[in-house]
Amino acid sequence: MSHLWKSKGDKRTISFYYNPDDNIIKYLEDMRDLINKAIINAYSIAKSNNNELPSPITLRRSLKKYYDNNIDYAK
Repeated sequence: MSHLWKSKGDKRTISFYYNPDDNIIKYLEDMRDLINKAIINAYSIAKSNNNELPSPITLRRSLKKYYDNNIDYAK
């Protein structure tokens, strides 16, 4: 018995136009920059700490000045 959703060889691509809100773009850019900074900080802390990765709390504290505390996702 074949699966009801199994393709019969006829492939179709569905596409639609989506323009995300400027707030979403800004959020994603901010998070990208913060993740890059976190990677750099984690490497730096590990290098000075016998190659041991920092705890999430230590890493968060090292990035505190980069968070905007007026935004919910940064708290």
